[in-house]
Amino acid sequence: MLIQERDGTITRLLSPPPDTDRHSVQVEISPDEVEHQGNLFDRLIEYAFTTLGARFLEVRVTTGDE
Repeated sequence: MLIQERDGTITRLLSPPPDTDRHSVQVEISPDEVEHQGNLFDRLIEYAFTTLGARFLEVRVTTGDE
């Protein structure tokens, strides 16, 4: 799932495993997004727990080469 923010940045959300009995959210973001958006983690946390109703949140900062 991709989310495009108002400022044009894109956040890629990974789907939780289908066989899990707990509601978890995984997010993959690039180091550039972290540098340019000081409140990115706050927004991700709010979105995951408030909007999606997640109980667990996993955030990965990756270059995409992995």
